[in-house]
Amino acid sequence: DSLITSEHEGEKLAAAALCVGVGSFSDPRHVQGLAHFLEHMIFMGSKKYPRENEYDSFISKCGGFDNAVTDLEETTFYFEIDEAHLDGALDRFASLFTEPLMLRDSVCRERDAVESEFQTNKNRFTPAREQLIASLGNDHHPISLFSWGNLKTLKNNISDDELYKELHKFQRQHYSAHRMHFAVQARMSLDELESLTVKHFSSIPSNQLPA
Repeated sequence: DSLITSEHEGEKLAAAALCVGVGSFSDPRHVQGLAHFLEHMIFMGSKKYPRENEYDSFISKCGGFDNAVTDLEETTFYFEIDEAHLDGALDRFASLFTEPLMLRDSVCRERDAVESEFQTNKNRFTPAREQLIASLGNDHHPISLFSWGNLKTLKNNISDDELYKELHKFQRQHYSAHRMHFAVQARMSLDELESLTVKHFSSIPSNQLPA
């Protein structure tokens, strides 16, 4: 699904977001934090743009901003950039979902990044409150899972080979076009924005598996 809006006032900034209908509630119990880890790994290059963080670098070089967030039932990737660079940004952005690399060599580095994020946030009020609430949940409900992930869940409790396999399995199963919603906004005509959307996102594979 796509939402396309055209803006004709203010700065010539463009923005886009892609939401995947899967989050930490879908983590395998033996690989808690996998959805969040996949969010990190998606940025590690694509078949078309194999250099790690090429998408991030392009957005930053063009004065833009990008981020992503893993929630309980969805994962959202988004950016804003000067409209003049929207085509190039969408090309790099879409390639992350069309043919992501997620190479084995990147696993250890991004796993350490997830651990660093966990260490930074574990004593902050909101994450601590969320984990406290999770600890009180029914053991058979996904709310009880550890959604952040850290070295314990992504290294100590699983081999690198198994983590690599689970990562790609999770991506193939859940990162399907029929479970994605895309929105883009810019000071361009609706026809132009629709054309860009079809051009860059129509190749994202769809497995039609039930959620």
